[in-house]
Amino acid sequence: MVHFKVRNGSRVLFWQDVWCGDSSLKTQFPDLFRMARFRDVTVHQMFFWNGEQIHWDLSLVRNPNDWEEESVGNLLAELAAMEVKPQGDDELACLMTQKGLSISRVFVMVFKIGRGILIFLW
Repeated sequence: MVHFKVRNGSRVLFWQDVWCGDSSLKTQFPDLFRMARFRDVTVHQMFFWNGEQIHWDLSLVRNPNDWEEESVGNLLAELAAMEVKPQGDDELACLMTQKGLSISRVFVMVFKIGRGILIFLW
């Protein structure tokens, strides 16, 4: 599985990529994804810094209903547990094969060259 390690969040898609948990946020929170005003935004576009505190802006098209508020709370709790840095490049944290082999160093180099390019540097 491909998993991103977020630093400044400028190269990782908030809803689409796997960076917070074991699957994408659109998979974990489909009800909130359907309400998202912006579905193809980066992690960086979804938060702002106030001093040393990070504030997440989910930008939903409407206020959540009573039965949806638990999902909002769960998502915000997961986001609060993430370590996002104001500076630094995002990294492709791991890629696991069927044998469990982690080849993260190779893919960190690939990721920094370009998100859609698959080049193996040995």
